[in-house]
Amino acid sequence: MTIYFSADQAGPKMDLLVYVPANATGPMPLLLNIGFSANSSTVNDPGVKVGDVWAGTRRRFPPPRE
Repeated sequence: MTIYFSADQAGPKMDLLVYVPANATGPMPLLLNIGFSANSSTVNDPGVKVGDVWAGTRRRFPPPRE
């Protein structure tokens, strides 16, 4: 899920990755991890789109591939 912080989709945004248990029938707890790495470099899931990594110079670049 991509969350845009303005009406301009070229503007600031963040990608939110949520895993829900397959057999969940009610509310489930959620652990929120906020970071500057791409979700694709955090989890080993081919279904997660490749995101960007933010550098201290305010530049974005793709995460390294393993």
